[in-house]
Amino acid sequence: MDFISYFLFAADDPKINEVTKKDFTSKESFYFFDTENRNNMIGLMVTGTAMIEIKTPYGEWTINNILKTGSLFGVEEISTNIKTRRIIEYKATGLEHGSYLEIDREYLLLNMAQEPIQRYIIDRLIDILLDINCLHQYTKTSMRIKFIKELADIAIDLNLEIKDFTITFPTFINITFLAKYLNASRASILSELKNLQKVGVLVSKKPIMIDLRKSTFI
Repeated sequence: MDFISYFLFAADDPKINEVTKKDFTSKESFYFFDTENRNNMIGLMVTGTAMIEIKTPYGEWTINNILKTGSLFGVEEISTNIKTRRIIEYKATGLEHGSYLEIDREYLLLNMAQEPIQRYIIDRLIDILLDINCLHQYTKTSMRIKFIKELADIAIDLNLEIKDFTITFPTFINITFLAKYLNASRASILSELKNLQKVGVLVSKKPIMIDLRKSTFI
């Protein structure tokens, strides 16, 4: 039994109250984390797609990463000693309809005695650390490189199908989303799309479609 199936089974068991399956809709913020007001619940994506939005020191919400089936969020709850000086606040917001599991911290820790569950969580934590390291590596690169890299990563994260050498992104991957995701202006994102369109890489803006045969011109 895989990681998701294991906890789905627990959610369906009337004797287990520590795991609950919940639904979310597009644009609904369904999970909140705050180092100063922890809720001791970890989230596990079951279906659909969502995003993590972090609150900046200026009170604005910026997109941090995308959640898909199997993604964990709220993993900070596993810690018993988060340094309160590292205050962070974030939320999970739906990009489309989907569902997730809310798992009680103590129940998760108890089940981590099982090697497959422990390994899954460790692997997800390593993925998060690698994402952070990768982010630091290209913070000083050009917008064009960031833009192309993030489009590629999004396509991989969402397991997008390649059809006739073309990748079509979901409608929620639009100029507004990419501007927030890359912490850039809509104008700069539009400029990058126009550049890709000039060399034939961009087939359509709505939805965003990329022709891989022309990728050598990027």
